[in-house]
Amino acid sequence: MKVIMICNLPIESLPPVVSTITVLDKIGCEIVLITPYLIDEYKTLFSNLRYYQYYNSIDELKTFNKKNVLAKNMEMYFRWNDIIFNAIEKEYTAECFVWILHENTASRLDSRINKYNYAITIYEMKRNPKILKFFPSNVKKITKNANIVITPEYNRSHILATWWNLQNTSFVLPNKPYIEDEKLVEDEEIHEVIEKIAKFKNGKKILLYQGGLGPDRNLEPFIKAVEKKSNYKIVIMGPYNSYVNTILEKNSENCMFINSIVAPKHLLITKCADVGIVSYINSSDSYYDPLNVIYCAPNKIFEYSKYSIPMICSNQPGLHYSVEINHAGICVDINNVDEIRSALDIIENNENFYKEGAKKMYNSVDVLEIISNIINKMGEIN
Repeated sequence: MKVIMICNLPIESLPPVVSTITVLDKIGCEIVLITPYLIDEYKTLFSNLRYYQYYNSIDELKTFNKKNVLAKNMEMYFRWNDIIFNAIEKEYTAECFVWILHENTASRLDSRINKYNYAITIYEMKRNPKILKFFPSNVKKITKNANIVITPEYNRSHILATWWNLQNTSFVLPNKPYIEDEKLVEDEEIHEVIEKIAKFKNGKKILLYQGGLGPDRNLEPFIKAVEKKSNYKIVIMGPYNSYVNTILEKNSENCMFINSIVAPKHLLITKCADVGIVSYINSSDSYYDPLNVIYCAPNKIFEYSKYSIPMICSNQPGLHYSVEINHAGICVDINNVDEIRSALDIIENNENFYKEGAKKMYNSVDVLEIISNIINKMGEIN
């Protein structure tokens, strides 16, 4: 089966997309990826991947990202669509389907997509934003017309179906990493980071946060908890921004920052942790619907649990019914420093129990089987 994948975001920012391509490669699908720009890392990682790019260099993509909102939308709606549909027209066959990855991609696709059989993965539940008048979002319309709708979390699947009156088959594909461990090679860059962590650690335990960074992740109570519990230090891994700078200015001694590392190589850093942080709070400034936090579906819970790393999580239903119910970690009020410190004590005193729970949660999801079922279902439709 040939799968034509469209992703309007660079895939290095979306580990679940990298995992999906890895599984398709593993089961022998022919993969065609249409995306803004594909870095060299992925050109060699996948044996069955061909690709089309909107830009010929990373500098061209950076130039696009610097444009104002109107200019970006015009370029996405006209130039990007022409590249996308020229590629699909060239590649599409009877034994083929299109897989739209991310609501950001669907938001700017035009009606030509209706000519093809397609699946769509909706990763996030966004608010109804005030979209530019001339460029309304197409996410709802394209999702309703999809042959298969995929979400990363069970409750989100039902919420989305209710919001948009979806009639089509829905699959839940959790954001679990899929990588053959022999392909996780510790290159010089990774080796230097691991050595840096070991030096920073200096005999203490590492409390790790990895992922997006901003006030809605509320890491400062964790840092304060570590200040009161001297056998831990915090490592933060994610994209550098002003929020990171604010944290480091206040807490340079017990807190270390690592800039984002391309998936799946970032997992080699995950392995260094003793406890993982999964922190979400609802923010009125967030682009996402409040339910996106309540039923959060972070890939980091499976990234930690891959290595049997227990977690301390914000007290949300999505984390209670995944992490806590499997005894893979503890949900707390993440604004409460004493609760965080107490959770660290409980995990430390019952380390094997929580490590076993983390591994149990990780093994409870078979992404290879789920993606194979998606491929089979789309084959039946064809």
